[in-house]
Amino acid sequence: MLLWYKYTQSYLFWGKNHMLEITLMYKDSTTLYTYWEFDKELQEDFDKQDFGLTWNESRLALKVINLSCNYNFILPINDLTNQWYFSVPHSNSSYRVEIGRLIGDKFIKFSESNDCYIPTACYLYKSNNKIEFNNINLM
Repeated sequence: MLLWYKYTQSYLFWGKNHMLEITLMYKDSTTLYTYWEFDKELQEDFDKQDFGLTWNESRLALKVINLSCNYNFILPINDLTNQWYFSVPHSNSSYRVEIGRLIGDKFIKFSESNDCYIPTACYLYKSNNKIEFNNINLM
């Protein structure tokens, strides 16, 4: 079940206001979906900065942040896409995604998404006045 939520932010980069939209939704208890849109002038302004590499020499990336467990990881992604499905290791957690460019090991953030809670991958049931957890086979 995808829940729709639009999150728009205006960022001031290099003296200009750039509109960046990135939205994060959950598909199931192990998969997140994000889509984004940003103006074309961002690429031109990025190339004017002194990062050591141009837009085409750097790589588009998502920084996935687990707010509940306090860790993050970076996913390098294709420059030609504006959406991405990806797996996460923990359900019953809140996540946020940042989009930016990867220059070597350095991540340059452009925008961040809304916070998205992924429900648990197991269900509760009551028997003999005990609450029990059962894992659900998702495959």
